[in-house]
This record gives sequence, structure tokens and C-alpha cells, in this order.
Amino acid sequence: MLTADYAGMAGLIYLCLRIVFGRELSLWDYGGYFIVDMVGAAAVITGVLLIKQRRRDILNRDPRPLLTDDDEYWKNGWYSNPYDRHLFTEDRLNSSSYALNFAHPAAKWWVAATVFICIAAVALCLVLAVILGSLDRSSPEMTIREDQVTISYSFYDCSFSADEVRSVELIPELPEDDFDRENGGDTDTVLIGYFEGDKTGDTMMFLLKEETPLIRIELRDQTVFLNSSSDTQTEKWYEDLITLQEK
Repeated sequence: MLTADYAGMAGLIYLCLRIVFGRELSLWDYGGYFIVDMVGAAAVITGVLLIKQRRRDILNRDPRPLLTDDDEYWKNGWYSNPYDRHLFTEDRLNSSSYALNFAHPAAKWWVAATVFICIAAVALCLVLAVILGSLDRSSPEMTIREDQVTISYSFYDCSFSADEVRSVELIPELPEDDFDRENGGDTDTVLIGYFEGDKTGDTMMFLLKEETPLIRIELRDQTVFLNSSSDTQTEKWYEDLITLQEK
């Protein structure tokens, strides 16, 4: 194997030098590389043949057959052989598959890691199902207490005071911009969470995609987009924000 590696490396070095100093490769260059590479292949083949011959010589020293029966190690339905140092062994019924040797000291850690990964995957799926279900069952809400505005939707919320509001607009759709989701949800029906716009900058969205109009709230450090499942409710929120801003 070392001979093959060195032969391949020598061939590549030769081609690189020819490219650097010769600018182009000729048919002779490719032929030379092929010959050097074949030297490596011949070395591997020779090594395999020598190993086979050595194995044959060792087996021929004692021609008596050796009978083995490994039923004892499969009696529980899985492989458990304390005398086998391999963690994995060829499956009893399928030679193209492998079975775990449960008598190996590392088997319990392998099983524990597999169980942990499976439980974590199931837990992650359940959490995602809960989050998506919450998004489908809920809708954006806005409350105003004194001069403090709180917007919430599912697991996300945003609070700001009247002094932080620079402008409030009622718009028919999202502005032309490329919004990258940083932390939130972007499904077929909702846009929720933290986004980054190329033109808008830091953005929080509490939007139902199929509903219009939208409220655009410009704050000191971010922009908030909001709407409701009812256009009447959206317009009322807009009027409340305008009234709060004029105080």
C-alpha cells in the first residue's frame, strides 16, 4: 500500500511539474503517469497474492478440519460471545449485514448512544409538532397598557413604548426586500419571529400570509410587521397605534 501511495504521489508530482514548467501536457506525459500508477497497482496486487500464498501455507500445515458451532452465542436471538473481540460480526442469516456482539464491553455504550439518538429525534419531532400546532391554532395579538405596546404570537413577543415608535403605516403587502429568517417560522400560512432584511434591517414579523393589510411599525432599532386574521381588527390596531403616537 505504501508503494502504491508513493507511486501515485510521484505521478502527480510529475504532472504538476510538467504543467508549471511545460505549460501543457502531451500524450507522453499521460503515458508516463499511467505507467507509474500501474506500478502502484502492481504492488497492491502482488501484496494480495503474497498474503493469499502465506495463508495457504499456514492452513496446509494442519489439513484436519476444524468443526465449529456458534449456536450457543445466538441462543437469545442476538449475538453474545465474550471470546470474540469484535464489536460487530457477520450476521448469522445475512452475510451482507452485521450484528452487534452484546458481550463486547463497548456494546452497552453503542446501544445507549443509539437509544439516546432515537429518543432525541422523537422528542425533537414532538417539539416541532407542538410549535407548528401552536402556530396554526393561534393568531397575532396586540395589547396597549398606558404607553406600552406588547405584540405576541405563539412563542414570540415584542414590547416597546410609545417613545420608541418613529412611524406607523398601513400597507397592502410586505415591501420589496430579501428577508432572511434568523429565528422563527416561515410556513405556508405564517411569518413569525426574527428576520433580517437587506433594506429593512432587523425585523420582527407577526404575520398571517393570506391576510391583508399589514401594519408596519418603525422603531429605533428594528421594524415590526403585524396583521390579524380580520382586516377590521388590523385597522383598529393601526388606529390605536396612531392615537398612542399622537399623545
